[in-house]
Amino acid sequence: MEKNKEKRANALRLTRKSTKEQIRQYFMNILELSRSSREYPVNLDDIWEIAYPRKDHAVRALRAKYDVEEDFIVKKSMQNADYQFFPKNGENLKGGRPTEHYYLTLSCAEHLVVRENRMAFEVYRQVFHAVAGGGIPLLGLGRYYTITEYCQMFGKSRNSFYGLMAGYREEFIMIGSVYYISKALCRMLEMKGKTEQMKSVIRKRGEERQLKLEFKDDDEQ
Repeated sequence: MEKNKEKRANALRLTRKSTKEQIRQYFMNILELSRSSREYPVNLDDIWEIAYPRKDHAVRALRAKYDVEEDFIVKKSMQNADYQFFPKNGENLKGGRPTEHYYLTLSCAEHLVVRENRMAFEVYRQVFHAVAGGGIPLLGLGRYYTITEYCQMFGKSRNSFYGLMAGYREEFIMIGSVYYISKALCRMLEMKGKTEQMKSVIRKRGEERQLKLEFKDDDEQ
């Protein structure tokens, strides 16, 4: 079943010429993969063209801004045999140069590629952020989000989701093998993020004023 979902997703390759319907269909297929606990559902080969002129430009941005295993993994193919590979120095002990395939988390794909294309991001938000927007009611205890929805909303990795449990265990529920995070905690995290952003802006403005005063004093001397 999961292989069929992946085949449907891989059947579409997005470019700047892709229509809204083609983009929507691709993201709907990716949504299905993410719901089946696929941690890295997006193949960079399928989406880089909507934002970058060449694949190596996308790869360079990926490696510069994101972390292997946390945000993406690399699979190399050689002689029709795929194997997962976490490169440190790019060395290939088998000789030759196999083809590299990059698989991304949803949050990584969104920030690396999708946000760079306005139309694609519009469709992406309709498919994913609308799903994440309201949460789901669980056991009469309020509304909760899945791990995937949490990662989409905050651009975080699954590691940060599990890390929150240490301090906010009562805000998590496990049903079967799936963890959910409360909407109340997500709201608190959102407000905390906005507060930190505001503090950063105020701090930056204060530093700029201080610099102006120092330059003024130097001029007077």
